[in-house]
Amino acid sequence: MKYNANEIFEIAIQIEKNGYLFYSRCAEKSADLEIKRLLNGLAQAEIRHEETFTAMKNNFIEKSENLAPVDPDEEALAYLQSMASGYIFNAETDLAKTMTGSETPKEILKFALGREKDSVVFYVGMKEMVPESLGRKHLDKIIQEEMNHVGVISKFLAKLG
Repeated sequence: MKYNANEIFEIAIQIEKNGYLFYSRCAEKSADLEIKRLLNGLAQAEIRHEETFTAMKNNFIEKSENLAPVDPDEEALAYLQSMASGYIFNAETDLAKTMTGSETPKEILKFALGREKDSVVFYVGMKEMVPESLGRKHLDKIIQEEMNHVGVISKFLAKLG
């Protein structure tokens, strides 16, 4: 299967939607107020990322007629496809099979930490496929935010012991 840049934005948008579902559902189930606040904050960040990718996708559609292919051999595309295919916040698999509702805050945060790290790798790869004229700088901001999420979650995990 092949994807174009428009579809890569769709994948990114879906990852953010899945991340929102993951964080918001885990927040609903958490009895720990501090963890609940953290998870709700991460869920809101996923909404902002979704909005950014939607705007970038719309910008791409408007300008795509004048652009040369960014990934003519489609190597980056194949890599991004494999990263996004169920590894980063796949709501159906992760929530239905992995999170049962009986997890400890530490287990939830460890799971989330792994997904945030995967998302950094995905967005770094995606950045190579987005021309500067279509908002590559926005990806830098999202990558930085995802890295901040890694730091915040890591601090909470250290606090939990």
